[in-house]
Amino acid sequence: MRVTLILYGEHALKHGSRRELEVEEGKRVGELLRELGIGTDEHHILVNEKRVEESHPLSEGDRIKVLPVVYGGSFARPVDAGHVHGEQAFHVPRLKVFLYFIR
Repeated sequence: MRVTLILYGEHALKHGSRRELEVEEGKRVGELLRELGIGTDEHHILVNEKRVEESHPLSEGDRIKVLPVVYGGSFARPVDAGHVHGEQAFHVPRLKVFLYFIR
């Protein structure tokens, strides 16, 4: 079956940001990522825009996103991002921030 893998951060630099992959029926998302050398400990895994565990079984046509966990940061003034959902970017003076909010 065919799935789409979308990577961000260091893994996008190493593997490319988007790959179409042929995988075996019954493959679990964690198995696929480990085969590619992508650890699951420091990443959020989304399948079809929903956060999943590494035991999630893949299906034909799934879109898998692997988002690195980001720590730290500082803003000169607070930013209210409570109303932002999905893939959105907004500007803080001299800083562009890409946020992917997971519910």
